[in-house]
Parts: sequence; structure tokens; C-alpha cells
Amino acid sequence: NLNIDASAARADAALIAVEAGTAPNYRVAMHGVTVRGPGPKARLDGIVMAPGTFADAIDLVGSRFSDMAGAVVLGTGEQAPKGWYPVERLTIADSHFARVGMAADLLRKGSDESTFGPWFAMTGSQVEDSGQDGASLRLSGVQHADITGSGFIRSAPIAVIHSVGHPDTRIAKNRFIATPEPRIEELAYNGPIRAKLSDNIVVARPWPAPSPWCSPPAL
Repeated sequence: NLNIDASAARADAALIAVEAGTAPNYRVAMHGVTVRGPGPKARLDGIVMAPGTFADAIDLVGSRFSDMAGAVVLGTGEQAPKGWYPVERLTIADSHFARVGMAADLLRKGSDESTFGPWFAMTGSQVEDSGQDGASLRLSGVQHADITGSGFIRSAPIAVIHSVGHPDTRIAKNRFIATPEPRIEELAYNGPIRAKLSDNIVVARPWPAPSPWCSPPAL
């Protein structure tokens, strides 16, 4: 197990910054890692991927992240509208997030359909007192997403934005306590929402909670 105490950080930083020029098809695995950040006084992201980099897999397993004003996994650097994305498979399992900006923020942008990812899975995890820009977990352009058996407590909602391709999104058997239901948005498709939501439990008062971590989305 590894414990990282970054509570004294005073400047914006990242635990792992994957820089441009990094050889493709790398992997990042955080198993049994505990990270404590500086809270809202400085932005701390977890794994940040520069444009032009590509990971085969990023795994967060049995880990705990707290007091991080940024995203634990930040994959929004690829802004070119070419269907590129920073990681093929992002897996979160049996992990806990408290007072973080987002558990993950993942983006695939553009209308190119020649690629088939990314894939995202979250199981047996908990997010509490978290949220930034209207979401505690944001998946934009993700082609395969499976969020099951997890809990979201006093947090901003899950935000899923479908763009091109044939996205397969399943959100099932989760608990949303003082947290709104997942928000699904279709950018190009004109039919019914393409997401399977089943056996989720939504209880207690809705977000936003009176917390510096959970600011409501701009109107």
C-alpha cells in the first residue's frame, strides 16, 4: 500500500502528468493507494494526460482519494475534433472518493467513427461530497460505459454525453443519496436516450449541497 500526503501543496499540481512525447500504449495502475490533497486552496489532479498521448489502460483499484479539487483522472486534453482520446480502458473498482472535483473526466471529441473507444467501468466504489462544473463523474464521447454497484452521496450527478457512434451505456444497481439521477445528453442522435438505467436507488434531498466542492452548473 502507498500513502501520499499532498495536504501541504500550495500550487496547482498533478500526481502523475503524462507529457507529450510519451511512448504510446503505456499503462497506469494504482492499487491500494491513498491520496490526501490540499482541499480547495490548490487544485490537485491525479492522472493528467497531455494531447497526443495514449494509454492502453488506467486502473484505480482499492484506492482512496480525498480533498482533491481537481479530477482524479483528467482525460480532456485531446481537443482536436478527430475522434481521438487519451485512454482505451479506464477501470475504477472498490475505490473511494471524498471531496474531489471529479472521480474522472474523460473526453472523446469530434465526429470521426474510425476508432471504437474509450471504455469505462466503475464498480463497487463510492463518491461523496464531490462535484465540479455540474458533475462528479463526466464521460463525454465514451463508447462503452458500465457503472454498477456504486454509491454517490451528497454529490453532483453523473454526466454522460453521447456524441457519435453507437454508445453502450449501462448505469445499474447504484445508490444516489442526496444526489440527482444521472444526466444523459445526446449531441447528434435524435431518437430516445441511448442509455440503460435500471435498479438504481435515489433517496434524500437533491444536490446541490451547501459545500465548496459542489457548485451548481452555470445557467
